[in-house]
Amino acid sequence: MTPAQRIMPFVTRVLRSPLFAAVIFLTFFALAWVLRAGLIQKDTDQIQANLTNEARALANNLEREFSVQAGALGRMAKRMSNNVYPSETVWQADAHTYLNDFGIYQAIEWIDKDFIIRWLEPATENRNVVGFNVAFNEQRRRALEHSAETGESDTSGIIDLQQGPKGIVTYHPVGQGSENNGFIAGVFKMQVLAKQLLTARIIDQFQVEILQRGESSYALNTSSDISAAFRESVPVNLPSLDWQLTLSPTMNWVENQRSQWPSITFVSVIFMGALASLTTLLGQVIFKRTNTLLRTQLELERQVDERVAVQVDLERLESTDTLTGLANRRFFMQDLAHTLNIADRQLRQVALVMIDLDRFQVLNDTLGHQFGDELLIKVSERLNRLSSETILVAYSGGDEFMICQQQMDDIDDVIHLLGEIKQCFAEPFEAMGQVHQITATMGVAVYPPSGQDADTLLRNADIALYRAKDQGRNTYQFYTEGMQEKEMMRLELDKDLSEALANDEFVLYYQPQLNLDTGEINNVEALIRWQHPTRGLLSPVEFIPLAEESGRITEIGRWVVLAACRQLARWKGTPCEHFRIAVNLSGRELEDATLVDH
Repeated sequence: MTPAQRIMPFVTRVLRSPLFAAVIFLTFFALAWVLRAGLIQKDTDQIQANLTNEARALANNLEREFSVQAGALGRMAKRMSNNVYPSETVWQADAHTYLNDFGIYQAIEWIDKDFIIRWLEPATENRNVVGFNVAFNEQRRRALEHSAETGESDTSGIIDLQQGPKGIVTYHPVGQGSENNGFIAGVFKMQVLAKQLLTARIIDQFQVEILQRGESSYALNTSSDISAAFRESVPVNLPSLDWQLTLSPTMNWVENQRSQWPSITFVSVIFMGALASLTTLLGQVIFKRTNTLLRTQLELERQVDERVAVQVDLERLESTDTLTGLANRRFFMQDLAHTLNIADRQLRQVALVMIDLDRFQVLNDTLGHQFGDELLIKVSERLNRLSSETILVAYSGGDEFMICQQQMDDIDDVIHLLGEIKQCFAEPFEAMGQVHQITATMGVAVYPPSGQDADTLLRNADIALYRAKDQGRNTYQFYTEGMQEKEMMRLELDKDLSEALANDEFVLYYQPQLNLDTGEINNVEALIRWQHPTRGLLSPVEFIPLAEESGRITEIGRWVVLAACRQLARWKGTPCEHFRIAVNLSGRELEDATLVDH
């Protein structure tokens, strides 16, 4: 076999593999990524160049404008050295003209040779500045003395102004050397200066920061969404100032500067790669189609057979409980509704029996759910023996079963059925190697007197079942008129019970325990009563079972203990202080792990 013949099968497998299309796509993706990165870098360089131009233009504008303002102050200083101002009023009028012409000064001041502010305009807004010594530290004093000696102007740099927030002051000496007669000073607030010198476009699209001797002294537009990727600093050539102007663009400015070509190029190349990959995949699919169609035909035939089997199982599961094999609640209620329709036309009676297994929950919690499931299966097997053409047995869920007797002539037929049900529980049940005697409590509702539809009949059978439980279990109870009213009263009482503790409606009565030998009373028994707001004083037999059923008995028991302790405290120092109080406990309270602590 030649080398070419050995390589061809490998090449064929590669060409048929979906990975080949993935390799094509990844190759195009890598190419697109490289092109995009190059274009983005080109964009970034162009943006940085634009930002540099903006910063330099802004610095040049600041230098030019600042020179114009300083020249105006110089002219005023020269006029003063020529004694043009015979009085303060004439000087203020000239200064007022400068303020109106330029609109950038906060104030113009005349400072005498002792560095004390003597005249200023506007005087009303800045009167508290008159008499202020502008040589407020050694550095400023040396700078002003140098300015007076040389005749060169001096700028303070960014300082906290006496008139308000940050700003700068430019001093132009009036005369030079021994002929110096103080300074003409222009006071600029940084906020006003920046807004006058900067255009709205600069303010909106850039953060402008002034660095003095390398440290930030003033920043404008600090609240904007500033891009951290771009920043440009340029020096500002101003007399006696070491300033740098730093420009940082907003994210919006950067985005507007960027070109769409990186994205367009990236998407275009990716699209070409996807198209090439899809074309490759399409060829592979066509190549495999014949074999796939044959396999699909066989698979479809197998799936059809499986679906038929599954459909049969679904129909069975739709009406059957998976654990017990009995009819489920949904199917039972549908069948009951159908049975009642037939009974209504034929004027027959129908009996519904609700069955609840006694002590099942205790066994399930104690011995485990696997034991409970196996026990339910054993009970279902016995009850299912009662099934016939007229009797339907179903599993309702939990520990409850339902039996419908679809045809009955009189009440004896139902009583006979109840006897057969009790006979199902006569023998003990064996589950997981353990034998337990199980009993059942039953509630019966008969159509039509106990309900005209399936839901009403089921509800009334459940009420009868509850009444049977109240009578001691392992028995049965027929639904009768008034049961529902009693059940509603019980529910209302249960609702009121949840608010009784919060409303402090319980009271304790203390029954003396008499020593028959001595005739003395040394102990009392605490007996709880409920002072119901509408039903009056209720005895424990009327609400304690409800409290045990709802789980509130633990809270009531704790209240009784606390109330008894308070009573003992009130008896201190009285003839009853030697009494001991006996408190009754419910069986449910004995299951509370914190009972001893309380």
